[in-house]
Amino acid sequence: GMDRKVYLAARLRPMTPRELSIGGKSCVVVDGGCTTIVNPETGDAKAFVLDYSFDSSEPGDKTGNHADNMVVFSQIGTLMIKNGLSGFNTCLFCHGASQSGKTYSLIGQEADPGLLPRVLENLFQQDSIISESIVVHASFYEVIDEQLRDILKRDFYAPGGLKVRMQGEGQGCMIEGLSRIKLETMADCEDILARVLHSLSGISPTAHTIFTIELHSTSYIPNPDPSKPPKQTLEPLAKLHLVDLAGANGGETSMVPGSKTRTSAQDKSLLAWANVMSALAENQTLQMR
Repeated sequence: GMDRKVYLAARLRPMTPRELSIGGKSCVVVDGGCTTIVNPETGDAKAFVLDYSFDSSEPGDKTGNHADNMVVFSQIGTLMIKNGLSGFNTCLFCHGASQSGKTYSLIGQEADPGLLPRVLENLFQQDSIISESIVVHASFYEVIDEQLRDILKRDFYAPGGLKVRMQGEGQGCMIEGLSRIKLETMADCEDILARVLHSLSGISPTAHTIFTIELHSTSYIPNPDPSKPPKQTLEPLAKLHLVDLAGANGGETSMVPGSKTRTSAQDKSLLAWANVMSALAENQTLQMR
């Protein structure tokens, strides 16, 4: 079983051309699992001891210290796959400011594929999936303005969005009408990744996007008619969710005296997510509404 429920990781991005042009210096130090932020004016430091700390600040570093997407996958992606194949639902959240590398970590580039393409590739190297004793389906959708929209359907901007329904006891939720693409080969994976890449330019920076991989274990029931093949049944095994959260830029709430406080739905959902993560990390029970 799983020893832990929540793992925390930090990834340090490279400095932007603009930061370099104004003489900016990095104020973050990554040492093993410890990420330290240093105030450049006072020298005060705050250290965060995490499960994983990835220093990706020097892409040209040839010393082997640069953490590319392969390093992130080897630490986190393999853990997701192991848990999923063992029957545990797993969810990865990428959280940070806009342009900080969340989508790069999940999708990547051709020269440095992200977590999603690497997870799919690794899954289709597993004997249980090659032999079809485990069947794979995938979905890709977004949450924007408290509405769910299917990105893999052309009409995913339908008004009102998709509806979320509770299933039976212990079976979680289902999204009505969400397209589920069966993945049988690496060619299917490459096709859905191409659709994901094609859709990225049309996704609002205020949207959360979720790519879900569903795993079902197969079994066969003898057919009453001996001349016909046995019937295949699918039992839910696990779901792997890779979530690209909206940019957490803050500063959008107006606190000017006399003005109304304006907080977007995305700010509220990020705050709710942060509260849930804090409660899980502290092993507290949070009353959900």
